[in-house]
Amino acid sequence: MKTIKKITIVSILLVGFFIARALLVKDEVQPLEQYDGFTTNQWTENKYSTYRQTYDLSSPSPTIEITPAEFDLTGANLLNSANARGYGSPVIELNRMNTIRIEITVNSAALYQIYVDYMYIGTELFSPKFGLTIDGEYPFYEARQLTLPIVWQPDVEMSHNGFQAEYLFQKDRYNNDVQPRSENAEIWLHDGFYDASFYTASPLEFYLSSGTHIIVIESRNDGVLLGNMTLLNKSTLSTYDEYIEAYSNVEKYQALIQLEAEFLKEKSDPSIKLFADKKKASTPTALKTSHLNAIDAYTWDEAGRSVSWDVTVPKAGLYQISFKYIQYRLVNISSFRTIKINGEIPFEEMTAFGFPYAQDWKNVTLGNEQPYWFYFNEGVNNLSLTATIEPYKPILETIETVMKEITQLSIEIQQLTGGNTDAYRDWDLVSFIPDISSDLNLWADELESAYRYGHSINHRSKASAELLNLKLAYRQLRTLAQKPNQIPNQMTLLSEGSKSVAQYLGDILLRLSEQPLGLEKIYLSGDQRLPRPRANFFENTIHATQLFFLSFNQDYVVSSDPEKTIDVWVNRPRANIDLMQKMIDELYTRESGIHVNLSLMPNPTKLILSNAANIEPDVAMGVSSETPYNFAIRNAAQDLRIFEGYEALVSHFAKGSMIPYVYEDGVYGLPETQDFYVTYYRTDIFSIIESDIPDTWQEVTALMPQLRRMGMNYYVPLSSSNAYKSMQITAPFYYQNQANLYQANGIYTDIDSTAGIEAMRLMTELFTIHDLPIATANFYNNFRYGLLPIGISNSSTYLQLMIAAPEIKGNWNIALYPGVVDPVTNEVLRYSSAPTSATMIFKSSDKKEMAFDFLSWWHSTEIQTQFSNDIQKMFGKEYMWFSSNLDALASLPIDINHKSVILEQLNWAVSAPNVPGGYYLEREISNAWNKIVISDQNLRSTVDEAIKNANRELERKMAEFGYVQNGVIVKTYPIPTLSTIDAWLKERDSDG
Repeated sequence: MKTIKKITIVSILLVGFFIARALLVKDEVQPLEQYDGFTTNQWTENKYSTYRQTYDLSSPSPTIEITPAEFDLTGANLLNSANARGYGSPVIELNRMNTIRIEITVNSAALYQIYVDYMYIGTELFSPKFGLTIDGEYPFYEARQLTLPIVWQPDVEMSHNGFQAEYLFQKDRYNNDVQPRSENAEIWLHDGFYDASFYTASPLEFYLSSGTHIIVIESRNDGVLLGNMTLLNKSTLSTYDEYIEAYSNVEKYQALIQLEAEFLKEKSDPSIKLFADKKKASTPTALKTSHLNAIDAYTWDEAGRSVSWDVTVPKAGLYQISFKYIQYRLVNISSFRTIKINGEIPFEEMTAFGFPYAQDWKNVTLGNEQPYWFYFNEGVNNLSLTATIEPYKPILETIETVMKEITQLSIEIQQLTGGNTDAYRDWDLVSFIPDISSDLNLWADELESAYRYGHSINHRSKASAELLNLKLAYRQLRTLAQKPNQIPNQMTLLSEGSKSVAQYLGDILLRLSEQPLGLEKIYLSGDQRLPRPRANFFENTIHATQLFFLSFNQDYVVSSDPEKTIDVWVNRPRANIDLMQKMIDELYTRESGIHVNLSLMPNPTKLILSNAANIEPDVAMGVSSETPYNFAIRNAAQDLRIFEGYEALVSHFAKGSMIPYVYEDGVYGLPETQDFYVTYYRTDIFSIIESDIPDTWQEVTALMPQLRRMGMNYYVPLSSSNAYKSMQITAPFYYQNQANLYQANGIYTDIDSTAGIEAMRLMTELFTIHDLPIATANFYNNFRYGLLPIGISNSSTYLQLMIAAPEIKGNWNIALYPGVVDPVTNEVLRYSSAPTSATMIFKSSDKKEMAFDFLSWWHSTEIQTQFSNDIQKMFGKEYMWFSSNLDALASLPIDINHKSVILEQLNWAVSAPNVPGGYYLEREISNAWNKIVISDQNLRSTVDEAIKNANRELERKMAEFGYVQNGVIVKTYPIPTLSTIDAWLKERDSDG
């Protein structure tokens, strides 16, 4: 009965929540036509929008031309005309940290856009970045990270159909279209400097007063060629009425030209990809195979990402432009694009054209109340669309400013209260922060203005669900402002937790920063009717029925010579496997003649069943680091040290990552992907508390009182909510204290040594004395909220912060893992875990040489680098491949300083060895930690009990595998170490 009552109450609450949310969405909104946004310089440098308003000059000034010969160079090279890649005159080659210095004299104060001729020949996937100072200072915050757009072209053969060039897609082994790879076009371009977030649709403007100025541009990337530089005033765009007046005597074209959107000529980002839409009205399509026939909205969503097409028109004239599009991620608001014809925005209205919300394919013609007409030259013209968030810029800047202000206020409150949230304690917050209510109301007013303005630019008077978080945020701020002294007990409403103002704003900041748009057709036409974007009900029903029945008759068997074919089971997502198979077919099989059949292995335990049934594959990939060892000790895995080329292959890996694959004198697996642990910290918070980032555990403990006084804390993986503490997070404490997990005989544990006791003491006193959080559900969220402004975590956190934390973009950094000072050498020992996934060869394979040849190819630097690049080019930057090949890992397109920290930390990476019964030692260390920290038991007696239990199981397992008989050690078990791996490499080198 109680259960039914609880279910009823929960149901009522849920229904009430959704009704309240629906009522909020149904509200009438009074749109605000003009809003410039809310920015403050209290905590940061000038934002560009404030800077631009300060220097709102419109008087024309002479254009300034500068050649490379006039630049002063630091580190950069001046290349002569012969090496200028077809530029025709000398150019500058800029690499990372190189600078150019330009001295300019201007006669009158003006705002200038800085255009350059440039070519990008670097290897990174994203546009090159620059910093720009004027007279020794960054003119505004965005000048620290400027960018120049680059061009990528599809690596695919083409044919021409009259109106556009069509792709001749490569086919996979099942006759489906293969996603074309993108190649850096390496062509000379002419454009201006944009802010890296592309908040503005046009190049930025820089103020120069009359007189002489020094401009310094620093490159953040390798491989940038610069030609002539031009400083000029921003041109003013005409309105549509002015534009069409100039073409009043030009003929309007009255026929239909249909173009396929998937046959794009160029794109600015390799992540933009095509997809196969199976709907009846999408063309080309097929029932049995997949044809790429549209641009994927999920990958064309970031500001600054552009796509262009070459269009051949039969004669010069005026044309209407229409698109068959889909946009279903931004509910009831528009996704905006800047539209250019032959490199120019034709008129002001095309700076940001909104594509409204559309759940299914829909036609839209560029226009307002009436369609716009655009002039095209006879022959080939270029049409481009660039994602822009400029219409949302005032809203986004307001959100960013309010979030920074909330962070600052939260820190002030935590400094006053020490993070104490006792509901029965009264606070006199107003006496210490007298402006708190007025600040909260100011932020609420600005957010309400942003909310109303958001509806105005989307031409809506009904409340949009997509903008609802703004309304929730400003209402919540006003509620908090009414009783400011209660805020310390209501921090979950302000800055902490999923229902806080900070979370509401962070969520909408992420959403509005995305501008997704899918395209399937482009039409150039007159006034005639466009083809239907969707099939009717009956056509769709027949089509769906055909697809359903054909799905039972798909043939995925590819014939090949069984003597030259190896079978590989892969525990990876389907997207990874498809790309791997494509690379293997194109690059490996063609060169070696060896066919490789990849099969998806969703559950690695199937390897155990296959071993029992004697139907193992030749190779397994993507398995855990324990799997090769578990098969090796049962004589079911192949020793890889016997193969020629083994040493050269493993020399690219971190030595510590090889340890789990060692069994006696053999190595039975290879690391494929590499995780890492580093320190993450909030730069904005640490700049306020004015504290250095701790380098050792001693410095961590010294920092704790300051963090705790502010209600903050330090995170270590031991603080995870999982009660079981794996060897990945406990072993580093032993290695840093130079303790051994096992005795020299390899049979029994050695965690009761003096160094081992010190390791356990450090592990536990961080919590019992220094008050680190015992259980943290999610470090990533607490890091965003500022509750845990510093902590140790892995690569998953790195990806989350890069992709899904726009509210703290630019306000976090990484540092090395804290360590223990070696009293002899005075070196900080930073040993950390190195979790890896693995590849292995089965002993039952009769094609071991071919299998090792394939693994040597797969793990090579060239192939790992190409796979890492290609998977991001095809599926986006979130598909980051952290290869165990350190040379390939060094090519990742991430911040150079982050990359340096990660690679240095991997030099300290070391994994615990696999030992029969080792799982029990892992369990007993975890149990001991829980007993000491949570149950307050004595450290020494707890460790003694853990040793007794662990040794009992270790001895039992050693007896099972023949190392112990009747309680007597008959042979020692060799424990692999870093020295073991190093000695084997040197041994083969000396033999050679």
